[in-house]
Amino acid sequence: MKVIGVDPGLAATGLGIIKGGREFIFLEGKVIYTSSSLELPKRIAKVYWTFQEKIQEAEPDVVVLEELFVHKLHPLTSVMMAHIRGVICLVAELNSLPVVSLLPTHWKGLLTGNGQASKHQVKKMIAKLLGIDAEKLATHIIDALGLALAYSLSKELC
Repeated sequence: MKVIGVDPGLAATGLGIIKGGREFIFLEGKVIYTSSSLELPKRIAKVYWTFQEKIQEAEPDVVVLEELFVHKLHPLTSVMMAHIRGVICLVAELNSLPVVSLLPTHWKGLLTGNGQASKHQVKKMIAKLLGIDAEKLATHIIDALGLALAYSLSKELC
C-alpha cells in the first residue's frame, strides 16, 4: 500500500510518500512552497496543481491529512490551513482516493507513544522506521511522513 501524508500549510505544504507492508519504504518527500507575494487564489492554485501532479505520478492508495486545529494565539493560521485542506480533499476526491484525517496528538501518539512528542522524537522514530537520515529533511516533510507512518502503523494494529 502506498500512503501519502500531507502536512497542510499555505506557505509550505509537506508531502511524504511511503510504501507500507512488512517494512516501511521511504519513496519521496516534497514541500510545496507558495510565496506570500502572490494573491490567495494563485497560492491555492499552485498547491492544487502540484498536488494533482504528485498524485498522478505516485499513484497512492490513500491520503492522510493533518486535521485542522486552532491555536488560540494564531486563529488566522487555521483559516489558511483550512484553504489548503480543502484543496487536498478536492484533489483526492477527483482522483477517487480516500482521505483520512489525524489530529497532531493522535498521529504523534501512534508513531511515538506520546501525543505531545517533540519534533526531535518524531524525527528519531521516522529515521528508525524508514532507515533514513531524517535530519536532512524539511520539518514539513517530517510531519507528512509521520502522518503516513502513523496511518500505516494503525493499519498493522488492526
